[in-house]
Amino acid sequence: MKVVLIDDEKAMHLIMKRMLAKLSEVEVVGVFKETAAAFAYLVNHDVDLVFVDISMPRETGLEFAARLRASGKPIKLVFV
Repeated sequence: MKVVLIDDEKAMHLIMKRMLAKLSEVEVVGVFKETAAAFAYLVNHDVDLVFVDISMPRETGLEFAARLRASGKPIKLVFV
């Protein structure tokens, strides 16, 4: 399973990567501090699951989710 992490706090990147590394079927393929870069990546890559922070500057996780759904990409989302 290919996973992307989106969180504006670098500490969360480290925590999530450490937790997900324990699952052999999970591959973290991208880590982003802001939604714009993550969205650009997701448009061009196949990803199964995105962990996204709800509260972020510029665009919230909920706004990002709405934009991702509008793009038609069938990616599962987990809000953190």
